[in-house]
Amino acid sequence: MGKNFRKDDLEKQVLRGQRIYQPQCIDGDFSGARLRESRLLQPLFRNLRLDFADLTGAYLPKAVFENCTLTDARLSGVYLRGAELNACKIKNCDFSGANLSEVRFIDCEISGSDFTMAEFAEISVKNTRFKDCKMFLADFTYVKPSEIINIKQDIRDAIQPVSHDNAKPA
Repeated sequence: MGKNFRKDDLEKQVLRGQRIYQPQCIDGDFSGARLRESRLLQPLFRNLRLDFADLTGAYLPKAVFENCTLTDARLSGVYLRGAELNACKIKNCDFSGANLSEVRFIDCEISGSDFTMAEFAEISVKNTRFKDCKMFLADFTYVKPSEIINIKQDIRDAIQPVSHDNAKPA
């Protein structure tokens, strides 16, 4: 098992450019954490608040997020291939350009988040609801139709973006 990290200790390691194998962050408030471009291999995040955290461009393969809250967090370009998000509440987060291939979404509530150009190849979705999310040009290649059922409306909106003006075509 990996080492348990507090917010400030993890931020210091990330600033030094360290690759950390199996870090554990359990039972804490990581709000505002600066983990941009971090390299955390198979991290475990359990019972954490990650509100306003910056994980832009982070490399987090096979990450596990259990019972975490992410509000207004920046995860643009994050690499989460093979990750598991279990019982997480995600609101107004930026996942644009994220690699979410093979991610398992289990019992999550996801709302108001931006998944523009995110890759969802081979995802698994169980008891998870995507509400009012932007999915413009998101890639759902190799996703089984049975896995898409909970995000059907958001996918439809991605294919036919809702116009923000009331102007009718001439």
